[in-house]
Amino acid sequence: MFGKIADLKTLVPGASQTITDLSTGLNSVNSSLNSQILPGMNKLDTGLTTFNSQLTSGGQKLSSGFTQYADGVAKANAGAQQLASKSKDLQSGTMQLVSGLTQLQANGPSLTSGSNQLASGAKQISTGSQQLANGGSSLTNGLGTLNTGATDLSTALTKADDSLSATNSTDENAKKVAAPLKLKHTDHDNVPVNGAGMTPYMINVTLFIGALATNVVIGVGFSGEKWKSGREFMFAKIGTNGLVALLQGIIVWGALALLGLSPNHWWEMLLVVLLISFAYMAINTFFLTALGKVGEFVMIVVLVLQLATSAGTYPLQLAPKIYQVISPWLPMTYGLKMLRETIGLNGAILPEAILFVVIIAVFTFMLSFFKKFSRFA
Repeated sequence: MFGKIADLKTLVPGASQTITDLSTGLNSVNSSLNSQILPGMNKLDTGLTTFNSQLTSGGQKLSSGFTQYADGVAKANAGAQQLASKSKDLQSGTMQLVSGLTQLQANGPSLTSGSNQLASGAKQISTGSQQLANGGSSLTNGLGTLNTGATDLSTALTKADDSLSATNSTDENAKKVAAPLKLKHTDHDNVPVNGAGMTPYMINVTLFIGALATNVVIGVGFSGEKWKSGREFMFAKIGTNGLVALLQGIIVWGALALLGLSPNHWWEMLLVVLLISFAYMAINTFFLTALGKVGEFVMIVVLVLQLATSAGTYPLQLAPKIYQVISPWLPMTYGLKMLRETIGLNGAILPEAILFVVIIAVFTFMLSFFKKFSRFA
């Protein structure tokens, strides 16, 4: 027993040291736990809390993203379907675009020309603007001058009024002031009424119809005898148709005198009427003798054409273009001109009179050739 106590006494100092070391170690562990592990655990707990919060928020965002993605996929699918349905329109539009580009390329020169014209027009507008500005300055100066002139005129009128009031105000002076000028009317053309203006037209129509009727009635001749030569036939026609032409010209001229016409040149008018009568008779005699009924038709057509193209009623410029072309080739145009000169103008008829003399001579002379045709042999 005592031996065990002695052993225990021996062991106690070692156990005490061991306990002391264990206490020191526990204190170190406790100190390490308080200074390092507990703060780390707190940080770990805080990190886990933050992680859990961020994980929850990220999950929500991820869920929202997936929802938006699903919506985007649906919209993309719908867009793809619309794109598929509009592919034909896209193809048609592409073809139109290609066609438009082709037309644009073809019209490139015209576009270039138009651009050049536009540039030229812009230059002209610029020049015109400058001219307009210059004109505006001139107008401003002119208005100033006009204003000055108006002021001077007002001053002068005031002085004139004072001077006039100071003069002798008799009836004679009043008449001079009221009527300072005497008007005198002078007509250079002797055409007082419409009848005088229409006379040349109606004379020509009358003489042409008279010549046509004479040849229709007389024909080749009253006796029906044959002539020995064309010259004999020509003189026979001069003796009959020429006499009728002379008589109808004198009758027309005398009738106008009885109806009160007052031409400027009586005797020249008689000469003109006779020239027209002989010319129309020679023309009608030639065509009706040579062509018979066909000649009558031709002369009627010529008469109608002359009525429309001779400018007897209205100026030739108002007639259709074809009539203006035909007019210089028909004799009534020049017959009208000669009669207008002798009735209402200065009587200048020489060129036209020579023309009618030539017409008379040519158509009368051609009658001498009819003996060579079988129907006159």
